[in-house]
Amino acid sequence: MKIGFVTCRDLSRYFPSDARPLLTHDDAVCAEALEARGHEVIPVVWDADAPGDVDTLIVRSPWDYMDSPAVRSRFVERLLSWRRAGAAVENPVDLMLWNLDKRYLLDLEEAGVPIVPTQIVEPGEEISLERLFDELGPFVLKPSISAAGCDTYRVVTRQQAKSFDFEARRDERATLIQPFLEQVLTEGEWSLIFIDGKNVHAVRKRPARGNWLVQDERGGSVFSETPPDGVVACAVAAAKSIAKTSRCLPEDGYPLYARVDVLDEGAPKIAELELIEPELFFLERTPNGPVPSRGTIDAFCAAVERRFSR
Repeated sequence: MKIGFVTCRDLSRYFPSDARPLLTHDDAVCAEALEARGHEVIPVVWDADAPGDVDTLIVRSPWDYMDSPAVRSRFVERLLSWRRAGAAVENPVDLMLWNLDKRYLLDLEEAGVPIVPTQIVEPGEEISLERLFDELGPFVLKPSISAAGCDTYRVVTRQQAKSFDFEARRDERATLIQPFLEQVLTEGEWSLIFIDGKNVHAVRKRPARGNWLVQDERGGSVFSETPPDGVVACAVAAAKSIAKTSRCLPEDGYPLYARVDVLDEGAPKIAELELIEPELFFLERTPNGPVPSRGTIDAFCAAVERRFSR
């Protein structure tokens, strides 16, 4: 099987592989494992390369698609073009389009999955940040379509709410407003990896001192750890709800991959459900450095092969 790992032109901010700079160091390890099983893996730059004769496209690291409104639009159009062409894409295009807009959190909530409390402010809708601060205390503003903490802001005092120039930062996207959960500063955020519906791996991400965003490219620390049972149960509930809430999979279906991000404040809540291009941590993050996560890699390779053999 010839597999295209969908990526972007420049991964220099995101720990590219020395040997395969169009793939992350995590994805390069997975590509090597697929090749050891007799497959061919090539990088496909989403906005430059035609997929050619690949048997399947697996979206992995198109991480520049958030760089501007024009680039976001081109990325959506590229997804739609693959769908029109009947290309085999994982995860399925319709599922990725549902997941692209963080309003999906409200779908999860409607299905009974606990989420970080979320309000939506539509483009052009008037909003008083001072009133929000009075209601919520410290809160977070993030675009409904965003990734990797881009254009995400934290408001921590009433004075900041009063002086924050929200209008200057708004664009065509809706805005999510969520309370800032202080636990992220100490306990961090859990990310649980699901392959074909099965939880295979978890990491805990903590922000760097003086920061509050947990992404490793923003200085956060990431270690493979075993999450509490409540966190696992919350993530499993979210993963099991994907087919029902998205209406993009068969009733008993699962995506090839999912990453469920959970904040645990005593009552775990879903922060994000990542189905487009999440880091899947094929390398376990240990105190002695990253090592291949054989269970995650083997589960992923086997799931890819199952899908192709159907």
